[in-house]
Amino acid sequence: MSLFLDQEDELERFQPLSGVFDSETARRVQQILQETGKNKPLLVLDAQVFEDDPTQDVLEVLVDYDYVTYTGYALPISLEEVKEGAREFLQHDCDCLLAIGGGSTMDLAKLIGLVAYNNHPWSEFFYNPAAGRRIPLLVAVPTSFGGSESSTEAFVLDFSGPLVRDISRDYFVPAFICYDERYIATLPKVVVVANLLTMFLHLLELYIKGKDVEELLIRLGLLGREVLEEQEDAYAELQKLSFDVGKKYRTSGYGFLSGLSQSICAYTELPVNLVKAAFLPLYLRYELSMAELENISALMKWPSAKALLTDMERAIVGSGIQGELDRVKSLVEEQDVLLAHQGALTVEGERDLKGITPQALRQLIKEVFDY
Repeated sequence: MSLFLDQEDELERFQPLSGVFDSETARRVQQILQETGKNKPLLVLDAQVFEDDPTQDVLEVLVDYDYVTYTGYALPISLEEVKEGAREFLQHDCDCLLAIGGGSTMDLAKLIGLVAYNNHPWSEFFYNPAAGRRIPLLVAVPTSFGGSESSTEAFVLDFSGPLVRDISRDYFVPAFICYDERYIATLPKVVVVANLLTMFLHLLELYIKGKDVEELLIRLGLLGREVLEEQEDAYAELQKLSFDVGKKYRTSGYGFLSGLSQSICAYTELPVNLVKAAFLPLYLRYELSMAELENISALMKWPSAKALLTDMERAIVGSGIQGELDRVKSLVEEQDVLLAHQGALTVEGERDLKGITPQALRQLIKEVFDY
């Protein structure tokens, strides 16, 4: 196998989202591999879900295949993890990708495919949106609900420093997605709340840009109340909603708070959704007028904007998100100026600031970390 697959007849043309399944995950994975004639997947596996029953079911199916496992990668995803994964793919002559994990795992699999299937210098992927033509067949088994599996984006640390880059390609969406409700049922409360609020943030970023997200906000309001009331039967519906949010979000929703959160996570090992969730209530006070907040609250069938903000703050404290952030408080204190400017320099950050100055950004960070 050549280092890069450059010949047109060696490249595959899989339509994104050719199939989306919500049951019998292991059997679906086996069926997809059989029908597409794939024999050697590179399994990009989040080590945290290795022992879970649905993962073991998939591994049992893969016994009949000569698969290679790439796991134990560090977070946040950096160039080194991408390069190592691409080396595994090429050195073992893998012919497709199977990703089992959360948002970072989905992003890593997309980027591994990008590097393995396209002969370009890494920096060109950052700065040239036309660099690359496609990725190998990618089968996604999401273990959380964040929408990354249906989004065209992937986030990775810039090789030049602790700045997260957003790389987007139309073909980053997996060909097949297989959901398993058992993963969602075992998620800790801190992850459920963080992902719920992250979906809210993504819809707000779209709302600020004038996108039509009213129907999604209505669905989120209904399911959000059920989750906060600990009705676990709402989790499967949340996964369907996150899939739709991911499709809507795509390349048009990435905004300032997402950039700031990614920058903070570049200095820490915190999951980015925890940071987004913790910043969200104060960010809303900076970014939206009370009239806008009242309109959003009404769409979500919340009593008022004040009640919406209060309920978000209670959920953040009650789930333990704020406590997680306290672990990196001192580091953020030292880096607040740099983080503020990096947040402003992200892909959509400068256009999304709506008059927020660097001084105001620093104040927002100070208030969230209470120093």
